[in-house]
Amino acid sequence: MKQPKCLADGRAFINLGCGHRAHPAWSNLDFSIYARIKRHMAFVRWLKRIGIISTARFDQFALIPEDVIVWDLRAGIPFEEGTFDLVYHSHLLEHMAHEDALALLHECRRVLKRGGLLRVVVPDLESWARSYTASLELQPCCTSTRKHEQIVADLLAQLSLFARQIDQFRRFKRRNIEGSPGFVHFEL
Repeated sequence: MKQPKCLADGRAFINLGCGHRAHPAWSNLDFSIYARIKRHMAFVRWLKRIGIISTARFDQFALIPEDVIVWDLRAGIPFEEGTFDLVYHSHLLEHMAHEDALALLHECRRVLKRGGLLRVVVPDLESWARSYTASLELQPCCTSTRKHEQIVADLLAQLSLFARQIDQFRRFKRRNIEGSPGFVHFEL
């Protein structure tokens, strides 16, 4: 098992799927291609030199801090039970298979201290719907048509994902969150 980073006051926070948004005082885990390949920067520089990786893409590697723990969360969270005062992840669940997302939520609960905080950020369906309705008002032209089509595709993907996951998440909430020791507030 890994040892967590701790704040000056002794609290331990973790950011799962951090990407390049890693806090230096937190334990940060990521399994993105950037985090995995960053260990092999000579190879990345070679890919850039021969034109396989663009300068913009290459610059993304510099954003991943050296101390990010490269970890596939489908294998669980590599810390002891009750380690963290805060478990945070943003825009992670929507990239996981349903079973993996539920397993990750169980793992979050496992590593969370009693009275700790679990903060989960997922896409806002309302904002997707607002983008869609705003795209209907665009003047017809090639650019606005492509933008509208992309918004429709994104909205349909989110609706499909939302419809599949909301029922599973409600069941997870009933079985694992409501009435569980340490969870004092839940909002969906």
